[in-house]
Amino acid sequence: MNDRISTSPDKPLKKSSEARRKPVQDRSRVTVERVLAAAAAVIEEGGVAAGTTDRIAEGAGVSVGTLYQYFPGKEAILSALLDAELAQTTRRLQAWVGGALANRPGLRDALSDLVGDVLAQRASRPRLRSLLLQEAVHSPGLRERVLAAEAEAGRTLAGWLAAVPGVRRAEPTRGAYFMIHTISALAHRYEAHRDEDRLGREAFVDELVDLLEAYLTRPRPVVAEPEPAPDAAPPDAAPTRAADRDVLPVSLL
Repeated sequence: MNDRISTSPDKPLKKSSEARRKPVQDRSRVTVERVLAAAAAVIEEGGVAAGTTDRIAEGAGVSVGTLYQYFPGKEAILSALLDAELAQTTRRLQAWVGGALANRPGLRDALSDLVGDVLAQRASRPRLRSLLLQEAVHSPGLRERVLAAEAEAGRTLAGWLAAVPGVRRAEPTRGAYFMIHTISALAHRYEAHRDEDRLGREAFVDELVDLLEAYLTRPRPVVAEPEPAPDAAPPDAAPTRAADRDVLPVSLL
């Protein structure tokens, strides 16, 4: 099935991915929530192509005209659903980092908590999340939102990595990048395909934490410098090599 954006023939997709008007009154907010809930249910059941504006409006119990008062088209609805998902992810990550910085658990315990939290979030409507992220691949507007959220998550996680003793990655931003994508890819695969029959959740967390812990704590190899020529004068002060910096633990904030 083609899950790319598709609307009913008489309702062409509007180019704008922004909501047409913001709900202010309680009644308007309820209407928007009903539209988004209906869209989520329709898309989760039948895929993105099944989520026409007509079908979404019917599921929400509103007219198509009412739907268009708030959303100029289907892409705006998808954008709102994706924004809500990304905002929840950002809030959870920020809350986790705040708790980790305040309580300062050991690296392994902190990683176990993080992986467990990601799995808990992915267990809620994994098909809908997967479809939205697939659609973001084909839509520049949606893709920009995902990239912006990833960049924010990277900055948040890098701030935590810089404060953790024992982490030997000299570049917390790079370490955060690989952490985010490793956890995201493996957690998505685990939840989307229900691998729990082959690998229990606790065992999965342990294996993933082993991988992350080894990556974060393994010192990068020091490249030996060639021996100086016998007649070469010794330098006044040897510069610090990049490889040497990599094997030093990151200082606490």
